[in-house]
Amino acid sequence: MFKFIFLLLVSSSAFADEWTSADTKREAVYLTLHTLDWAQTRNIARNPNKWTESNVILGKHPSVPQVDRYFIATGALHLAVAYYLPAEYRKAFQYITIGMEGGMVAHNFSIGLKAEF
Repeated sequence: MFKFIFLLLVSSSAFADEWTSADTKREAVYLTLHTLDWAQTRNIARNPNKWTESNVILGKHPSVPQVDRYFIATGALHLAVAYYLPAEYRKAFQYITIGMEGGMVAHNFSIGLKAEF
């Protein structure tokens, strides 16, 4: 996964549309929600007798290091994908993933999960 991210980042940026301040704001919202989800998922990993993870990639009982690697990689990947998408797709991608991440964070809070690193 890290090799893919590296190759994506070092390839020519000639294909990417200009990055705007609105893109930065949307990405900051996404990454804030992503970080809250990360903290909640670490809480799941620290309490396997109380919680199970619903992310099929992580499995029901991931370790804290597995959670950390996953969220670091997916956060970097999200930024890379958003950067390289054409502007009209970038905006849609960011809004859709903000909605998905926001829904997951809200659900986690509703079932009592705290966002603690």
